[in-house]
Amino acid sequence: MKVALLLAALLLGSAGLTTQAQTTQPARKTVQPKPRVMPKGATMKEGFMMKDGQVMRTQSGATNPLREDVTLPSGVKIAANGTLTTSDGQAVSLREGDMVSPTGRLTTAASVAAQDSLMRATMDNAKSGKKKGKRN
Repeated sequence: MKVALLLAALLLGSAGLTTQAQTTQPARKTVQPKPRVMPKGATMKEGFMMKDGQVMRTQSGATNPLREDVTLPSGVKIAANGTLTTSDGQAVSLREGDMVSPTGRLTTAASVAAQDSLMRATMDNAKSGKKKGKRN
């Protein structure tokens, strides 16, 4: 009797598991990502860059050649011919790859290359397991 009762309970329990309602999820709406328009060559987020002998201005994601002189809020003036005049009157000619931020900070291509080589040397030392300092 107990075996029949146990068997009936197992049958009812397993029947309850198999007869659960299955609801289907609504199909997801697929959204295509917006294509990014990236200009070719080296660019920066905002600011000015000397490229191919021209001062290029990047503003709001668009890069265009500089047609007229610009004075930045910091007092730095950038001429269309590539001359940068600091707020104290010192003139500097921009070279290929030099960048000027919207605040007037000049970053030369040579300093970027030096930072890159220092970073690579540091990474190479870390990979090789060499440690700086004295050994005991």
